[in-house]
Amino acid sequence: MWGFYKHIINMYLNGEDFIEPAQASSVLIYFMVRAPNEFKNANDGNGTPLSMLFQYILKVFEVGKLMESEMVSMSGVALIIAILEHLG
Repeated sequence: MWGFYKHIINMYLNGEDFIEPAQASSVLIYFMVRAPNEFKNANDGNGTPLSMLFQYILKVFEVGKLMESEMVSMSGVALIIAILEHLG
């Protein structure tokens, strides 16, 4: 399951904007809610889901700043809130 979500994060980090940050964030939050233990424990040698998610959030904030879009940046805030609520 992690492979699918990792693919979404990697595509966004590599500049392939096939999905809006708000849409991707809702999918990533769904993963945290449905499989929190898998999210916490997955590690394929390229980093943990949490470390990759923080890279994703950083890029979302950078893009939001460049676009001067609070809505884009709110996607990062929603992910941080979800991390706190679902992953402790």
